Amino acid sequence: MEEEWKQLKKCEREYRKCSRKTQGADKIRHKFNEAQHSFDKLVKSKKRKCLREKVKSIENANTSDPVAFWSYIQKLNPRKSKAIPMEVTIDGVTYTDDNTVLSHWASEFKNLLTPPPMDEAKAKRLSNITESNRRREN
Repeated sequence: MEEEWKQLKKCEREYRKCSRKTQGADKIRHKFNEAQHSFDKLVKSKKRKCLREKVKSIENANTSDPVAFWSYIQKLNPRKSKAIPMEVTIDGVTYTDDNTVLSHWASEFKNLLTPPPMDEAKAKRLSNITESNRRREN
């Protein structure tokens, strides 16, 4: 891969040096584009190979080394971020303006902290339970 990188850099230098009026400029540009394409292909291939090997090692660790397996799994989790994501999707539409995002987050958190309304029967039952608990404590 190092050789391909060197070849790409060499072709790029040649391409940047020549002007468009230079005879053979198209040939130099074409050579650079081919080197770039083949290097990109190689990088993608190496990346796929690396991911396949990583998957195999995780699968093998699942049966042979549970500690290593869970270590791999833990590394797959997203990193903790303290920033609020500044986009929100409501009914399939994604909003990115600050007011909409912040008001949506505010309403979501308000709903978490606000108990749902109770009907009269539930409220009376709760009050009876609370009353009987007080009597027992005294």
